[in-house]
Amino acid sequence: MNNKQKLAETCASIKAVQGKYEVRLERQKEVNEDFKTLRELTEKMVILQELEFPKVDTYKTYVTFFNEKYDYHVQQICNRKKRIWAVPLCFLVTLYEQDLKMAFPEEEIQIPYTLRGFWKMDKAVKLEEDFVRFQNEAQQILLWETRRLSRISKKKEKAYSKILDEFVTMRISYNGWKDEVCYNDLRFRLNKKNVKLDVVPLCKLLTIYYVRVVDQMEHYAKTYANQQEKEKLEAIKSAFSKFMEKYFTVKTIC
Repeated sequence: MNNKQKLAETCASIKAVQGKYEVRLERQKEVNEDFKTLRELTEKMVILQELEFPKVDTYKTYVTFFNEKYDYHVQQICNRKKRIWAVPLCFLVTLYEQDLKMAFPEEEIQIPYTLRGFWKMDKAVKLEEDFVRFQNEAQQILLWETRRLSRISKKKEKAYSKILDEFVTMRISYNGWKDEVCYNDLRFRLNKKNVKLDVVPLCKLLTIYYVRVVDQMEHYAKTYANQQEKEKLEAIKSAFSKFMEKYFTVKTIC
């Protein structure tokens, strides 16, 4: 299949997931009167509607994604040469898929995304360097805060350490011409002798990591954080968001 056919497959899967769970949630709302349950069902319905993938039969279609944790994104399907923007779409689809998995943890939700998107190797290496710089700077703040909380509140320290534990799970190992990006059981290898590479798997890996780190920060901020702690977490989240947008979104819409 070419990228256009693969995109159609992804869109069909998204529509199927949305239709399936919208029907289920509507039925549950009809038979539930408990306010808390109704609120949870409504929140899940909102998550289902985060990604809007309208008509895909024209190259002028816009994909929109909105979630307060990850901001608002608009992406056009293709570039001026009518080639599909595979990497930016991967970012949005993966954000959506991970949010669905959190909203429906009991379900096995997998959205197929087999499109390929190529970068020149020097861009991938620059991403790697920028990510290491961001991670080192943010990790220093998280370590300092964890140590500070250890002297103030063991309960808060334990909760905050979950952010740090998730954050340091991502690592990059260097082995001559072959670098490896690792996150849990996910792996991406950069053979720097190549001129270019398919970066979609790296986009998926980093997006999954991004979602889980942000989720841990959001949970702590809502449950435990004072204003100063919230500001520090928001600064890390903002820097991470800017990094993701820099490499995985297209600013100029054709």
